[in-house]
Amino acid sequence: MVLNFRIPIADNPYQCLYLKYMSMEDWREKIDILRCNPSFHNRPCYDCVVVNINPITFARLEFIFTCEDSSNRRCDVALVRMFKNSRWRPRTKWEGCRVLEEKNYEFVFLKYLVRGCHMIPTFEKEDGTYYLNDLVDSDPFLRLFLSNQVNKSLFTLIYEWRKGYIVIIAMIL
Repeated sequence: MVLNFRIPIADNPYQCLYLKYMSMEDWREKIDILRCNPSFHNRPCYDCVVVNINPITFARLEFIFTCEDSSNRRCDVALVRMFKNSRWRPRTKWEGCRVLEEKNYEFVFLKYLVRGCHMIPTFEKEDGTYYLNDLVDSDPFLRLFLSNQVNKSLFTLIYEWRKGYIVIIAMIL
């Protein structure tokens, strides 16, 4: 199936996104203000986001715009630069450290953006390599770190069950 989109060339593309999400900490609706602005207070500002694809992925907002498909339906789309896991590791051992590096550009529908995230540049490596900071507040910790641990435990449970014996995994969250 081929999708034909008309992308109007805009003099002023969107430079700010108010992204609503449900906090896993207290189940309240919260809002992240995300920017992709080449001159935000005379400095470039391109925020990072969590993208809801399998597995959870991270990206940097580069451009936000609206386009129309062939049946005149409006679609909100972002051009993002995806982060992929890096093979590089810091010299200091850091349990649970996620190191990501910027890779290719992709188009993503805005409905797949979960919330903003904080990336810390690595100063030991060249540009484009970052640490994921999941301790900004408790929501990223619950959403990113603990969900990753639960997924690993569920995989172990399924694997052991397929081998022919049952393993009971007790998780305290």
